[in-house]
Amino acid sequence: METKTFYKRKIRPDNVKGDKTHVITFVDKNGNKWGVPEDENNRHYQEYLEWVEAGNTAQEKDELV
Repeated sequence: METKTFYKRKIRPDNVKGDKTHVITFVDKNGNKWGVPEDENNRHYQEYLEWVEAGNTAQEKDELV
């Protein structure tokens, strides 16, 4: 199984919508970054939830989105 890397990036204050202040990001084995929508039907979000349920925590990055 591929090692998963997830982290949270801060949303720039001028991009904040509602109360959401972070974006979940998935990094693949090649270093590509993918935004993960918080949508139960999205397979990356499902993988993220399973990853968290397994005891992992997404590290917060200071990169702004």
